[in-house]
Amino acid sequence: MQRSDFFIKLISIIILAAMVLYVGLRALDSLRQPIQTVEVSRATVETGSSVSGWAVREENVVYGGGSTVSVQVDDGQRVSAGGLLAMEYSGTSAMERATRLRELKLRLQRLESIREGTTNNQAGAWTSLIALSRAVNSRDLTELDSIELDVETYIHTGGGTAAAESEIASIRSEISQLEYQGGSDTRTITAGEAGIFSSVVDGFESVSSADLEGLSPSGLRSLFAQPEEVSPAALGKLVTDITWYYATVMREADAQRLRSVVSDEDTGAISSEKEITVAFTRTYKATLSMKVESIGQAEDGKCVVVFSCRRGLEDAVGERALTAEVVFESRTGLRIPYEALHDEDGETVVYIVTGLQAERVPVEVLGEYDGYVLVRDGAETGGHLRQGSELIVRGKDLYDGKVVSR
Repeated sequence: MQRSDFFIKLISIIILAAMVLYVGLRALDSLRQPIQTVEVSRATVETGSSVSGWAVREENVVYGGGSTVSVQVDDGQRVSAGGLLAMEYSGTSAMERATRLRELKLRLQRLESIREGTTNNQAGAWTSLIALSRAVNSRDLTELDSIELDVETYIHTGGGTAAAESEIASIRSEISQLEYQGGSDTRTITAGEAGIFSSVVDGFESVSSADLEGLSPSGLRSLFAQPEEVSPAALGKLVTDITWYYATVMREADAQRLRSVVSDEDTGAISSEKEITVAFTRTYKATLSMKVESIGQAEDGKCVVVFSCRRGLEDAVGERALTAEVVFESRTGLRIPYEALHDEDGETVVYIVTGLQAERVPVEVLGEYDGYVLVRDGAETGGHLRQGSELIVRGKDLYDGKVVSR
């Protein structure tokens, strides 16, 4: 019986010793375990609100009247007062004659350039072939007629000065005949005032910035609910003021946050000097700095916000319904995981590896996000924490100057 008790005690001692050894080895292994580090990177975090709304401009519709009209300007092109907008023809024969006149005048211009020595025939041929290749590859056919004339002129005109002079005389004669024939059947349409041209007419051209004052969200939606009927004679429109507006509906909380960003600190009114970043998406893609013209009264938790801008009009001249991201705040700094932060004596610090030692670095937190914070870059403050620094994410008993194992 005593022998049995002895063996039980011996087994208990062995088990206890094994457990102590196991715990000790784990503790020793934990102490010897190398630190975990990551390379510090820079990051930019933007906070904002996704919105949709309408572009509003000062627009005048341009009308034609003939049976056949050829617009002579491109979308987004600036036109001076009295400048040519379109040619109006009484029939297809008049239009064909005008097209032939344009081709002849372009060809005459090329030939005279060759004759006067301002353009080398071989160089011109090479340049025109490159232009033709680029137009085909990019599928941009807007200047195809002119490029084809260049190719024909520079490649097929190789008979020297005498041949060029003969062809110039022939072209001038044909131009004179065509201009004589084209009298009352052709009319020019010019711009009544300076502006930017757009071929898009959508029936909302009568909506102006004055209509946006004091609107509620339902009022803004009704303003763009039903377009006016567009006349078949409409050729396009002229935008006559470089300032354009973007009217959108924003959640009340976001609108109030926007107000805090753009308001004057002394008066509390919206500042005419402060701008906000608006990043447009989908059909019109551009990021613009815009002023906040007004923030309306709340209706069902939403407000009308009107932005204005004097840039980007040429590309947006044909757009009406637009989606965008209104950026309230943009912060750039060093991205630091939460687990790398330490609170020591009321100060937020991190540890980086410098040589073979851990270096304690105080940090200024710019913002807290999901799983990480942004801190100010040491390049701005003169500190040692920079992009590319080796940041200690996990480590035992860290202190400034501690020798670290790899």
